[in-house]
Formats: sequence, structure tokens, C-alpha cells
Amino acid sequence: MQNGKWIEYSHPEDRDSVSREFAKTLATGNSYSAEYRLQIKDGTWRWVLSRAEPSKDEAGNIVRWFGVTIDIHERKVAEGKLRDLRANLSRTSRTSLVWEISASIAHELNQPLSSLLANAQACFRWLNAPTPNIENAVTSIERVVRDGRAIDAAIRNIRSLYKQQPTAKASFSMVELLGEVIGLLKEDASRRSTPVEYEFEEPVLEVLVDRYQIQQIIINLVSNAIDALQDIDRQPLLRIRIRKAEGGRVLTEFIDNGRGLPDDGANNIFDAFVSTKENGMGIGLAISRSIVEAHDGELWATDNSGGGATFSLLLKGSGASQE
Repeated sequence: MQNGKWIEYSHPEDRDSVSREFAKTLATGNSYSAEYRLQIKDGTWRWVLSRAEPSKDEAGNIVRWFGVTIDIHERKVAEGKLRDLRANLSRTSRTSLVWEISASIAHELNQPLSSLLANAQACFRWLNAPTPNIENAVTSIERVVRDGRAIDAAIRNIRSLYKQQPTAKASFSMVELLGEVIGLLKEDASRRSTPVEYEFEEPVLEVLVDRYQIQQIIINLVSNAIDALQDIDRQPLLRIRIRKAEGGRVLTEFIDNGRGLPDDGANNIFDAFVSTKENGMGIGLAISRSIVEAHDGELWATDNSGGGATFSLLLKGSGASQE
């Protein structure tokens, strides 16, 4: 071992590190271990593991070395493939994240943009009529302004979520938040005919929330419920119940008699990119649950015994103690 001529058969890229380790072993008398590429008789290179242990006399002097060289080429090749796979997975994950963010933005902006366009077109029709209807045109413009503010709020919400900024919360009446959303959705002719019943435990139920974020959740839950009521064999009905819960919290339940939850379980519908709709992106409920959790709340779904589903939104009441 001491002549070191075997080092000449190691790969040029590994030779310096092998030489340093070998010299350190000779200087200290400690065990030797190194992985490197070794050239074999046919001229090819194979990864090997070399180990050596010193044999000492009673005085502690090294009298000989016992060494072994093990072929580890297959293991090193497999490790290289695993590294490449991990690198590819990392790139795929980053691409998936970009797609998820893009899908989130598209989902958040779709409703207010559609409403803004519809109201702008309505304003144009009122003004372009043989006898312009200024009053209705002004109403449409007011709705355009409202939708523009909703778009701005949605963009700010997305920015704060992905920057993990703290949510700005204030006290709002859950009944009023719900009423504003239902009024907005009823502007859509395809949703206007769906009957909605309300059950309020008391007229004022205050929650501590970011107004626009919670209204976006309500829009998503009500829209999903109305979609689930299409083409069923019974009279469709959406019932919304708001009541107090334990700990000063407020529970809002969206109860429909539609198609019910998918057979593979209620929790899966809150996963990103899982959708029961033919053209759905499967991002709405995932975003909604993230927003609710940022409010220290809960969002879950259950099947109704008589058909349909119930989505339950539990939020902190404005009078609840703050941690």
C-alpha cells in the first residue's frame, strides 16, 4: 500500500482527493476509506470502495496493512439516476406550483370579471336605446365600479396569501355579507331562478374576517350548490342557515338537495385540482379552505340523508377572545 502506485489507475478527476486521503492515512495511521473510479483491464472505469486497516505491533508501530477493494459501480450508477430523478421532480414541482398559482388567479378573478363585463354591456344597451335610460345606465355603472373594486380586492387577497401576509380582519355581519353575495349572484340570469331560503338565529351575527376573502368563499360555495342543483329529478332548493356555535363562533351552513358529494369521500374535494365539474379547475374549494384556515376557522362538507350536501363554514365571532 505504501508505494501508492495503484493511485495511477484511479480516474484523473478523483486522483487528487484519493491522494490526499491516502497521505492523511499514512501520516496518522488511521483507517483508510475512499470511493473513486478505477480503470480495469478492458480500459473502462468502474466505481470502487477501497478500505484499509493497519496492523500494529505491541509498541504501536504499523507492521502491515490489510485492505479490500469492493466494486460499487451499480450502486453509484443508481444513486446518479436517483439524483437526476429528484432534480426532474423538483423542476416538475416548480412548474406545477406556477400552474396552481395561475389557476388560482384565474378562479378568483373569473366571477367579478364576468359580472363587470355583463354590467358594462348592460350600460351600453341602456345608453344606446332609442330612448336612453339614464337611471338604469347609472345603476349599471355603479355595479361596474363595485366589480372593479372586487377585482382589486381579489388581487390583493391572492398577493397576501402567497406572501403569507397576515389577514386584515374587521367585524362584519354574516347576514349582510351573505346578502351582498346573493344579490351579486342573482344578477346572473342562469342563477336567478334557483330558490334560496334563509334561516337566521338572530338578525345580527358578527364575524371577525377579511370581508372580501369571506365573500369570495360564499360566492364559491353558493355557486357550487346552484350548479349541483341543475338537472335533478326534484324541486331544487338551497337553504342557508346561520347560527351561533360554541366558543362565540358563527356557523354558516349551505344545504342543498342536489347530487350530493362524490363517492370517493368528502375530504378529497378540498384537494387542489380535484373537481366534480366537467370543465372545473378544482381549485376553488382548495383556495376557500386555505382562506378559512388563515382565519382560524373550519370548512367541511357532509352528505345529507335525504339527498344533496351540506357545506359548513365555521368562523370566529367578533366577540370571541383573541389569542
